[in-house]
Formats: sequence, structure tokens, C-alpha cells
Amino acid sequence: MKITLKVTSLFLVLSIALFGCGAGSSEKTSESESSKEAAAEEKPAEKADTEEAAAEENSSETVEVSTAEEEAPPAEEEMDAEQALKKSMEAYAQITSFSSEMDIQQMIDDGETKIDVSGTLKSENSYEPFIIHNKDTYNGNGQTINSEYYITEDATYASQNGAEWTKEPTPGALIQPKPEDQLKSLVGIADLVDFEENEEGYVISISSTDQEVLGAYSDMVTEAAAALGTDGSSVKVTSLDMSYTLDKETFLQKTADVTLDMTASIEGQEVKMNQSMNGTFGQYNEIKDLAVPQEIMDSAK
Repeated sequence: MKITLKVTSLFLVLSIALFGCGAGSSEKTSESESSKEAAAEEKPAEKADTEEAAAEENSSETVEVSTAEEEAPPAEEEMDAEQALKKSMEAYAQITSFSSEMDIQQMIDDGETKIDVSGTLKSENSYEPFIIHNKDTYNGNGQTINSEYYITEDATYASQNGAEWTKEPTPGALIQPKPEDQLKSLVGIADLVDFEENEEGYVISISSTDQEVLGAYSDMVTEAAAALGTDGSSVKVTSLDMSYTLDKETFLQKTADVTLDMTASIEGQEVKMNQSMNGTFGQYNEIKDLAVPQEIMDSAK
């Protein structure tokens, strides 16, 4: 089977959906948060009982010692993955627009043909109203493809290599949730991610073939594949390595590095793909009045 642009586009859309801060929300997140809230409610009562017993045992201690203990400042709580992710969710709740730039490397193998694809993707994103403006360039199999897209809730406008604009209904998979919604799945598996602090910021990493980790992304992959006319159940993420850097002050995403392996059944044949992406994020709340130009809406077919 000849590897076509459709196959490359399928894997690209699925990968971009993973590129941000994760997939949609998970039930595990709410269960984890509920149990922690319940534990937090129990702690004050336990603490009160402990302090009362301690007061009875230490009634003979001097006033000076007691005063010193009362005035001692509380120890600063050390940041961990779950705290950083929750703070990031709170920060993104205030975000209405941002931009990103990605460098992408793909290797696709259908058992008969292998193709290496490299490309760049620049994106402007707005949520009020929802609109995405993408410009990308891809090189592979001796061809260069320059594409531009405007994606709204109602329609997707596209042009390749300067050709006339086309208009199609927007697949639901392309209407991605806001970043704070995507972060929920990572909070749900916070105990499975690595967390560190460096000069650049807080780094949250996942490196896994663990089904619990990959399962956090399964619904999104299935939906995206189905929207693109592929059997969603045939698309599998077999390994995933992701690293996100959050700004220490704003807790907004600065960079992301993603490497993943996927398989899918395309036209009855298994296709394997390895993809690496690295990108940067910025212009938070700086993009104003993003819209599809009127001349494009008038001429699109």
C-alpha cells in the first residue's frame, strides 16, 4: 500500500492532540480528589485531639517555650507534581488565547514502504470564540507541502500549496478542550509521573508503556481517529514519552517534548508510526480578534 497524505495527516492529528497537556478528564481524577478532600476534613479533628493531649502532658513547660513554639513559622510545603498541575489548571482557567510552534519528525511504515517526514507547525489558538489558525510545512517522499487552516466550531477552512480554499465540517476531534481540562488526566495519574525543578521551571515527565498511563489517552485517540474516517478501535498508542516545562511564576506551559509510537489499521493494513515533537508556547492572552478572513469564507468551496 502506498503511504498517502491521508495516513500522514491521520497520525499528525492524533499526535497534535497529545502534544498539549494531555487528554480529556478522567473518572480517576475526581475519585482521587474526593478521597483527598475527605482525608483533609479528617485531619483537623485528629490534630485537635493530639494537641489537647499534648497540652495536658506538657502543662509544666515554661511560657517562654510555648510562646516560641506558637510563633514558629510553618514549614514551607515542597512543590510536587500534583500541586504544580493543579496550579497550572487554575492558571489556564484565566487563559483565552495562546500560540505554539512545533518541530515534528515522523517515520511511517506500512510493511511495504517507509517514509520519513519532517515539518513545522505554527498555531494561534483562541477560545472566546473558539478558533485555531495553523500554518504548517512538511517535507517527505520528495515533496514539500505547505498548508494553512482556520478551524472553528462549525467549519474547517483549508488550503494546500496556495490552492483554492476548501470548507468542510469540523471533526469533533479538532475541537480540543481548553488546557485546564486536558490537565485533569495528568492530575489523575500524578503518582505515575516524574517531577523536578530546574532553572527553566517545573518539569513534568511521563515515560511509559504502562496501560494505566496510555489508557488516560485512549478515548481521545479513538474519537480523533473516528472523526477522520478511521476505525478508532484500530488505533493504538503503544508507547509515550512526554516532558512539559511549566513557568515557575505563572505555572503556564513553556515547552513540550513528545515522542510516541502508534499503530493503526489503514485500508485493512497495519501501519506503524514513530513521531517526535518539540515545541514552545507563548503569547498568553495576547492574541486578539482572531477570525477567518471574510475573503476566505466567501471563496471557500
